[in-house]
Amino acid sequence: MPSSSNSFFFTLSFFDRYYAILGIDPEASADEVKSAYRALAKLYHPDKSGDPLTRDKFIEVTEAYQAILNKDDLLQEALLRYERRQQGARKPSPKADHIRRQSMSYADMRFKDFEKTPIYRVGIFINKLSKYIFFPLGFLMIVSPLIRYYQTLYYPAYPGQEPVFDFFPIFIGIAFIYGLWYFMFKKDH
Repeated sequence: MPSSSNSFFFTLSFFDRYYAILGIDPEASADEVKSAYRALAKLYHPDKSGDPLTRDKFIEVTEAYQAILNKDDLLQEALLRYERRQQGARKPSPKADHIRRQSMSYADMRFKDFEKTPIYRVGIFINKLSKYIFFPLGFLMIVSPLIRYYQTLYYPAYPGQEPVFDFFPIFIGIAFIYGLWYFMFKKDH
């Protein structure tokens, strides 16, 4: 008879299927999960794709996203079900049923209405927030060598010290900003 800790780890590996559906690593951050879901939701929503056959795929993607978002609750329910099963009682998971029904209702919506749902709006918000965080970081990567050069030029740590100008961080900062621009703005259009 397996212990409850073995059941817990088995249930954790169960979520790997959901990560695979979204095409992301199980160690993915919340931002990566939301970004992957947003891209797949746009691709498979029947109203957006124009193909009613994508409905099932959209349901599967939305169900995977919601299961990952509610992973802790689902794991707790699975553990409770396992313990009940060990005691002889068996009940279906209300959280899993709710996620499935909600995913199906999203698939039946027009995409314009789906864009107004909280699940989609949170993904959009996180995506936009990350744009406003990463661009200043890229700018800082470009500006910081200039500030350091200025400091060593006018305020050397040792008298007679020659200031050294580093081009590499500036190059990396420009490449970073270009990559952000390409993947966050140009690729979306």
